[in-house]
Amino acid sequence: MIDVSHKQFFQDALTARENSLVAIASCSSRGQARVLRQAITDALLNDVLTVVEVHELLLQVHLFAGFPAAIEGLVVLREVLQEHGLESSDPIPEHISQDDLKQRGEKLLAAVYGEKTQRLLAFIGKLSPVLRQWVVIDGYGKVFGREGFSLYEKELCVIACLCVLDWPRQLQAHIRGGVRAGLGREKICAAMRLALLINSLKYYDSADIDELYSKAISSLA
Repeated sequence: MIDVSHKQFFQDALTARENSLVAIASCSSRGQARVLRQAITDALLNDVLTVVEVHELLLQVHLFAGFPAAIEGLVVLREVLQEHGLESSDPIPEHISQDDLKQRGEKLLAAVYGEKTQRLLAFIGKLSPVLRQWVVIDGYGKVFGREGFSLYEKELCVIACLCVLDWPRQLQAHIRGGVRAGLGREKICAAMRLALLINSLKYYDSADIDELYSKAISSLA
């Protein structure tokens, strides 16, 4: 466990908002409740993020880390709100047809994966046609397509999640997605460093992070 302020790991290449997003996304993905509590408290009390934004971020995390991560993260958020007498504020539920979700999912997939989108969907379809449908409609249409954060910010958070969960193939894909969304090398590498440091992980050192980034963008199209 980390016994000092989580902010010692914050990266100069990231804004205060970006540091908080990466800290919350990565700690909730790993189930690091103590540090997550620090990160949420700091973000809310210093007006870096709103309650709705923290809630929305924890909802988004379930797409890459599962429902347990989202549920436990929301429990921590509720406890922080109660401890500091802050008012709860939930994201507005969406009511969108399946056709519109499919369209939104396909559009967002194209923004993340570019011209590789159809090849990706064909690959997933061969693994499981059901999963292909879920990725488009549920993953990207229903969850990742929700309002609240820019694609730039979403990809920063996804990179943090996948880094601490050690899914290198998926991480490289979303590094490319981050570049397509406007993220540069400095911010992407800083997000990975922060995510690993704040969770006391040593999957990748600085050289590994640079190599991972270079390998990811070498096939960028």
